[in-house]
Order: sequence, then C-alpha cells, then structure tokens
Amino acid sequence: MKQRYRHHIEHFCHARGIDIPSSFYRLTTSRYAAIDESTVPSTLVAKTWFNKESLSYYLSGLARPDTVRAFDFHEGYEMLFDGDDVKRGPPIQ
Repeated sequence: MKQRYRHHIEHFCHARGIDIPSSFYRLTTSRYAAIDESTVPSTLVAKTWFNKESLSYYLSGLARPDTVRAFDFHEGYEMLFDGDDVKRGPPIQ
C-alpha cells in the first residue's frame, strides 16, 4: 500500500511540474503529503504523514503555513489548515 501512495504522489507532482527532492525516496511514504509553494518551482516536502494530527503539528510549526498545501492521497482530497487542525477540502483534480 505504501508504494501506491508514492506512485500517486509522483504522478501528481510530475503532472504539475513540482520538484521531488531525492530525500523523498529514502523515507516510507504515507497518505498525507505537502507541497511548499514558496519556492519556484514548487517543491514536495520530503516527509509524508500517516495521520492528520502529525500533519497538523508540522504545519503549526511553520513560519508561513499558508505557503504549504497538503493533500490526502488515500481519499483524494486537499487538506485545509485552519491554524489548529487540518480538515478535508476540495477533491484533488
């Protein structure tokens, strides 16, 4: 199942011109992934998360969480961060 997430994340990034850091391939891939849009081109965050709480913790520690978009590649939705928690947003297109 973990490889399935990796394949979906890679396909998503390649289709949108998002850079994938080489360190992404050294870690186990989980369902939640984040894209840093403060860089040009946008870059995939190398770490992925298994649960929403861990993703929320990561986003809450960022100086500018509004520059990072998070996605649930298990259910196919963007995740929206409200400053405390992540909630399901629009479907991934």
